[in-house]
Amino acid sequence: MLDVLGIWSEIEPEAEPIKRMVITDPKTADPVRPVFLTFEDEKVEGRPFAHMVPNVALVGALRRAAGELGVEIRQSTVAQDFKSGDHSVSVTLTNGETIDARLLVACDGVRSKLRDAAGIKTVDFDYGQSGIVTTVEHERPHDGTAEEHFLPAGPFATSCR
Repeated sequence: MLDVLGIWSEIEPEAEPIKRMVITDPKTADPVRPVFLTFEDEKVEGRPFAHMVPNVALVGALRRAAGELGVEIRQSTVAQDFKSGDHSVSVTLTNGETIDARLLVACDGVRSKLRDAAGIKTVDFDYGQSGIVTTVEHERPHDGTAEEHFLPAGPFATSCR
């Protein structure tokens, strides 16, 4: 997909190939954590099966490509309401501006006002869990290995970068 969008060559120097993924499913007290599933040296069209890409590199490349395709990105304003026509939609922003378009995509998050205005129902669940994402520096070479441990309290994953 990133090749088709014409941005992979821009992102690739920042991408870290994942050459191996190890998945375990132990209990916390288990002294040995047997490997449950492994993906090793899997390749798709001669490339590693996955890459870790810094968000800033991915978002920057996507924004540039969108601009080149004529996609206008607006920040610091929110879609407040919309009206559908036969072949277009009119969107009212919180700053009072109105935009006419052929397509409206509601990507405004979990509390989407546009989705609510369209009457689209959702189902959600409270898992009673929190996630922590952080960046750590490896002390030793990771050789492109990502690991995921499914623990009783939830998953713990480390990825290479």
